[in-house]
Amino acid sequence: MPSAAILILNYNGRAHLETYLPEVIRSSENIPIIIGDNASTDDSVSWLQENHPDIRLIQFDSNLGYCKGYNQMVQKVTKDLLVIMNSDIRPTKGWLSPLFFFLEQNQDVAAIMPKILSDGQKDHFEYAGAAGGYLDKYGYPFCRGRVFNCLEKDMGQYDKARQVFWVSGACFVVRRNVFIKSGGFDESFFAHMEEIDLCWRLQRMGHRLVCLPKSKVFHLGGGTLSYNHPFKVYLNHRNGLQLLIKNLPVRKRVSTVTLRIWLDMIAIMYYLAKGRFGAAWSVIRALFDVLFKIGKRSKRANNFISSLDEDTQPILFDHSIVWQYFIRKKRRFTDLIPN
Repeated sequence: MPSAAILILNYNGRAHLETYLPEVIRSSENIPIIIGDNASTDDSVSWLQENHPDIRLIQFDSNLGYCKGYNQMVQKVTKDLLVIMNSDIRPTKGWLSPLFFFLEQNQDVAAIMPKILSDGQKDHFEYAGAAGGYLDKYGYPFCRGRVFNCLEKDMGQYDKARQVFWVSGACFVVRRNVFIKSGGFDESFFAHMEEIDLCWRLQRMGHRLVCLPKSKVFHLGGGTLSYNHPFKVYLNHRNGLQLLIKNLPVRKRVSTVTLRIWLDMIAIMYYLAKGRFGAAWSVIRALFDVLFKIGKRSKRANNFISSLDEDTQPILFDHSIVWQYFIRKKRRFTDLIPN
């Protein structure tokens, strides 16, 4: 087995640890497990110390969020390969070996993810990654097996290994040296879409990202925030705009971001029509947050772009997923991209 470690970040997740950690231990193939605790206020730490004293525990003084929490953990671990996974992942037997072997045989691949199915509905894909992530031209993510909230049944239709735009932050393996060289997760994201930002950078550095469905895990999802929670809506819309401002070439940034803002305004009207006033306010907050700080974000983006090759921009899905889904009623991945 390669030099590897499993990293799990916890925040008030004692129930998830009790349910899922034994499964991780059984399927870890003797890979050491390290848990970082984001200053939990429940009894997560005492439960871990009492029930799993052999597991290395890194305790933080405050809730650092997903990005900073994992960045800090990576700095404290010296293994070559890092398995970054949520605390509500149920792995299957032998899931790590195919991922490690693929990385060994393909040195240009920086990160790889398994197929992610729903732990609540095991024959369906899970929202956070499914069988590999893609991004449309306006910064909206979708997956093989999941377009917006339409989750497909897994019938083996996406069982081929495939290069993807992003691997899921819920569960993936990354080369530690590449992760550090890329700058790791951008901590201004705090949580949500930070893995897409990371994957965009990794591709700009000349690396590939892959989903290997031969490896399979189940994910509960919404472990910290439910998918419809207003704060998650805020983060997704704010970070989606930030993703474009930071990573798009200067020549495309203004026009693309302007259109994305119009789409977010349509989302506000949609949420209002559905009576989801908290979600509508979250999008308004996200727009104000980005627009009032756009100069600062653009400066950071320009500094970032200057350190990478302008000609190595990864290819986005050259359509609006909003138009395809809501107007043209294309609800499955294969309606959008040939499998």
